[in-house]
Amino acid sequence: MRLNIAIALSLAVLTFYAAAQTVHLSEAYSRVKVENGLIIGWNVASEDRQATQVDVYDNNGKLLVTLSPLRLIPEAKRVTIHDVSARPGAFIAVAAVYRKDNSTVPAGSLLCFDFRGEPLTALALAPSRGAQRLTVDSDGNIWTLTGGAGDISPSEAPMIVGYNIAGSVLKELFKRSEFPLHAAETQENGEVGSPALGHTSKDVWFWLPGSTDEVTFRTDGSSVRRSTTGLPGHSKKEIPERLVLTEGGTLLAQIFDEQLSPRTSEVSFFSRPPSAKVWSRFEPPCSGCFLIGADSENTFFLKKDRNGSDIYTARLN
Repeated sequence: MRLNIAIALSLAVLTFYAAAQTVHLSEAYSRVKVENGLIIGWNVASEDRQATQVDVYDNNGKLLVTLSPLRLIPEAKRVTIHDVSARPGAFIAVAAVYRKDNSTVPAGSLLCFDFRGEPLTALALAPSRGAQRLTVDSDGNIWTLTGGAGDISPSEAPMIVGYNIAGSVLKELFKRSEFPLHAAETQENGEVGSPALGHTSKDVWFWLPGSTDEVTFRTDGSSVRRSTTGLPGHSKKEIPERLVLTEGGTLLAQIFDEQLSPRTSEVSFFSRPPSAKVWSRFEPPCSGCFLIGADSENTFFLKKDRNGSDIYTARLN
């Protein structure tokens, strides 16, 4: 692990990044997120029972724990990990799908591990509660964005399910029928982009592609805010790849801009403050990097290289 200082690129319209600190990870992952003061890297699909699928680091890049969810189920041949979140020093939550072979139906699970890598909870999920995204809030509750209605009516199936560490359901929120485009199945593909889920100190939020619905809610049920964000409108075809909500309520988006020619395709970054209803483009602190998270003071970006991954921490002013 090495720690060094880099200078951010120029500011743009509403968003400015001060000097950026980078943390180097020796491994490259298919997905990385920064949340709750932790860096979490994982490989989405694995058939290697000897390999670790999830690594959790502190914010200085020190490896804290490695996880191998595939080893939990001896008869499983493959595991797909949709999302991972954690509460520092307490537990790591994993949304996983197991498959025995191509002839069997995939089995969705919510898994929890302690920071020694020992399993705490292994909960089989009904099709209407399959977790497409998850986040662990500051109280240690697990919130999942479901993947589809399964075998029940969208008017009965929840979009959000909350759990405690023991796997007990705390709340089911927002019927899928409230989101017509996503009523049967939460859309996620190369045409509309990817959904997002996260939390701030007081709220949990989610964002749905295609419809661009954004919902923020207090976990005690005291407040729900719903809006349609739209897309920045910078190019003819925009595919939202990653969205995060800052503590101050600014929505940050990583957008794949598909122009008329594939040679001009690029990733762009936009911000949408709560006080403004328009998106403004900003420059990230590194070239060729990707948005992976935000906290109360900083925004985080990932840049892969042949020796691993660099995590850029940049202050948002």
